[in-house]
Amino acid sequence: MFVWQKRLKRSVGIFLILMLVFSSCLIAAPFQSLAAAEESPGVLILAHGAGDPTWTVPLWEAANELKENLPYPVAIGFLEYDEPDIPDAVEQLNAVGVNKIVAVPLFISSYSNHIEEIKYILGLRKDLPDPDEDLERASPAGEVILIPAVDDHPLMAEVLTEQIKPLIKDPAHEVVVLAAHGSDSEEGKIGWKNNLESLGQQIQKRLAAQGTPVKGIRYGYVFEGPTPSLRKAVDEAINTDGATALVVPVMVSEGFFTGRMIPNILKEFADDTYRYPEPGQRALLTFQKAHANRIVEWRAANELWPQPEVLQDGKRLHLTLDKCQEIAQAAGKGYPCSVLAFRMAGVALPALWPDSPVVADDLTVVSLLPPEAGSKPVFDYLSGDVSYLGNWKKITPLSPTFIFANKATGETVWVQVKPDTFGGEDYFGLRNRVINGQAAEGEQAGLQARLDELLKNLLARPAEAICAWKKVSPLSVYSPDDKLLKFSYMDIAVEDEGLCLGRTFGFQALSEAFAELYGDSVPKQGRFSVLAHLPTKCTEGVLKVVAGAGNYELSGTDPVQGENYCYEVTAKDRSRVAVVKVKPSLIPEEFFTLRNKCKQGKATPDEKARFQELKLQAIISLMFKPTDEIFSVSTHTVDMQGDGVDDKDLSKDKEKRGDEKGRQDKAKEKTGLPKTGENILPLYLIGIALLFAGTLMVRRKQFDRFERK
Repeated sequence: MFVWQKRLKRSVGIFLILMLVFSSCLIAAPFQSLAAAEESPGVLILAHGAGDPTWTVPLWEAANELKENLPYPVAIGFLEYDEPDIPDAVEQLNAVGVNKIVAVPLFISSYSNHIEEIKYILGLRKDLPDPDEDLERASPAGEVILIPAVDDHPLMAEVLTEQIKPLIKDPAHEVVVLAAHGSDSEEGKIGWKNNLESLGQQIQKRLAAQGTPVKGIRYGYVFEGPTPSLRKAVDEAINTDGATALVVPVMVSEGFFTGRMIPNILKEFADDTYRYPEPGQRALLTFQKAHANRIVEWRAANELWPQPEVLQDGKRLHLTLDKCQEIAQAAGKGYPCSVLAFRMAGVALPALWPDSPVVADDLTVVSLLPPEAGSKPVFDYLSGDVSYLGNWKKITPLSPTFIFANKATGETVWVQVKPDTFGGEDYFGLRNRVINGQAAEGEQAGLQARLDELLKNLLARPAEAICAWKKVSPLSVYSPDDKLLKFSYMDIAVEDEGLCLGRTFGFQALSEAFAELYGDSVPKQGRFSVLAHLPTKCTEGVLKVVAGAGNYELSGTDPVQGENYCYEVTAKDRSRVAVVKVKPSLIPEEFFTLRNKCKQGKATPDEKARFQELKLQAIISLMFKPTDEIFSVSTHTVDMQGDGVDDKDLSKDKEKRGDEKGRQDKAKEKTGLPKTGENILPLYLIGIALLFAGTLMVRRKQFDRFERK
């Protein structure tokens, strides 16, 4: 073999190796950066420990339930007395790939003396809080976020209220005394005082709402040092207030304090001057374990679920779950509706403002729930442009539907809460019977149980499990003078009376037709025309603004039927027609019968209500169901002189293209390959090819010189 041939062969080999290396690096880099950046959260429950099964077993029961409820890995770590300790619990989370730990202290107060020890163990403070202690540090694989303890959470106030109720006999002559642990640090004293005073106010408000406000609420500490002591607080309730003391521990679980220390203090007073809960009703975990879990889930949800950044009056704030509860509570509302508003905002707002804060002035919201709903204060806080379309006395599975729109872009997000989030569709009938005073015996308690289930689901489940949502682009056209016009779903389909079926159909039908005829291009008024077979004012209202005067025609007669829901859109500049028809199964025959009776003034109140129900069902189907379930779409070419040619039903082709596009989009989502990487790859390969060609030229010149020699 000639030397130049050997060199050529070597060059080809080098080229192939270089191409493989460069391609591998280029393609692998996005995957590596994606893997490095991918967040894998977990929840670490922090507890003190007691070395006493009476105290510990309820905690393990709660932790095991949390492992079932939460979609993230969960571990429990004890500060002392019990296993596993906190470093071992962190290692459990490391072992399953957790790189972001949300540490939830199952302590009554964030101002417990032990919180600083926990911070040291988790690496959140450098120095030991007590130099004489020997604490082992944990080795987390990533970020650690230590969030607040129980403190004055409204769920804790609810638990304490329920603990107090069985003790009440003569509320006007009874004083509640909250028995808490306390702290000896100055900061801790202030924190405990503020939390206990807040809990007292919430308890009194709840008791008053139930018709049993007590004479007063005091608190006292069992820990030596902080004041007032429990002994003094009970003495003042009895001897200063002249009341019976209702002593209720503010504790996580039952053990030494609830079983020995507090009863020993109470023995100093006459038996008929105080009342104290029975065993099993003296602490958060033993009295209401479910609420203890909800508090942990709440604290985790406040950190892990999306917190939209909102720009209001020039100030930026993150819409946290705690903030939503604060807003709702100030308006006399609260959970679970405050949590519902938080989760819905967390789905819709980042989709509408993906790279910037939400601009409150550009946000408009439509809620199909009534204005009495507890979500209203949160939505009103977010935007001054909110509509509520529901009926308080009758809500249905369609009622928890929300429409969010960005006025600046015309983009809209539709969100509907799944009935399963409420425990099933029967929730709504149960709720309506209770609200309207028609509940059977036991149904009031049944509704409360369903509300507790709703709260759990809203706190613990990921967004895709609790709701369905869809982001919708505006209808865009150019005016005859080349001005870009954008019409959002809000602009087209929302009327003062509510959502309009004809307008919703028009919005969706035109969106489908434009996509079929123009793809990603924007049509221009005057270059397309619309023949609508639905002869209503709603249809004319849509086409007047989108197609423009003189570019549409209404056909058909009233009373309308299912076949009237049909648009024929002609792209005159492309000699093509798209025909969009509603599938017969979308709107039942009953709808048209009732519509005619309503228009004739012959419908009964029940028939009017049923008509509205069927109309809303059709609207929601148009909003959320896939195109191939609601529309039959076909296209054909036309001779603009008037004769149609090459008629062809392309609906199946369209579905195939849509399916293929969906598969491609999903593939991109799975790989995480950035668009920049897709664009750069061919350039790299071209560069390598040029490098190879240049190498060959150099080698050939060297060969020529060699031959001449």
